[in-house]
Amino acid sequence: MVEPPKAQPLTDKFKYGMPIYSIAWPPGDTFYLCGGGGSTSSGIKNRVVSATCKNGKLSDQTGEYLFGKNCPMRMVVSPDGKFLVVAVSKGGIRVLRISKDPNVNPSARNSISFTEIEVDQSPFHVPSPASTLAAVTASTVKSNSSSLLRSITSPAATLSPLASQSLSPSQVLLPPPIPPKMHEVTSLAFHPSGHHMAFGCEDGSLIILNWPSLTVLMKLSGPSALPSEIKDLDFHPAPQNPSAVPFDSPYWS
Repeated sequence: MVEPPKAQPLTDKFKYGMPIYSIAWPPGDTFYLCGGGGSTSSGIKNRVVSATCKNGKLSDQTGEYLFGKNCPMRMVVSPDGKFLVVAVSKGGIRVLRISKDPNVNPSARNSISFTEIEVDQSPFHVPSPASTLAAVTASTVKSNSSSLLRSITSPAATLSPLASQSLSPSQVLLPPPIPPKMHEVTSLAFHPSGHHMAFGCEDGSLIILNWPSLTVLMKLSGPSALPSEIKDLDFHPAPQNPSAVPFDSPYWS
């Protein structure tokens, strides 16, 4: 029979081996830290760790999740305590499910595990200016012809060098799509009800999503964005008469 991990000794202070960019502490003794060395090969891992604090004493990490070269910058715990929503340096968010082993001491190493949930990142795509779009709307190849006809929305776009060759449809190779640029999330918060999330971005965009579906409830971006970076935001506390306010607008700073 394998003996369960023992509780780690607690101490007044502890270094978790990384620059710390954000902390989230739901009710209880367990808290979460995120940070790392960024996208460069600094040797410092980009990660989320969990630890405990009891009577002013800190434990070593009790769980860990690695992010590769995408550094976790900000995070918040869902009101039910089951998920971490993490904003990362390359834009967009990552969602981790938190699992706690009830048979293991909370301050023991590996008493907490994280599982990443795949989420739709499209709400965090930065809209491309119409003048830079080169979307292919049609492609026609005529056999025994030296021309390749394409209808392209951008007036500045030119035909591919392949157009001078006689090609079959199976031989036409278009360049791979360019990954969309992502909004860098600089602040995030849950609505007290746990049904919505607000995200403030570096370019002043404000995004409000339903939780946990992460479908868009409201998005102010591009010309509708705020004039500067949203460094912090929160929801107004629920009114005594909820029917008087259809939706609690977030306050930002």
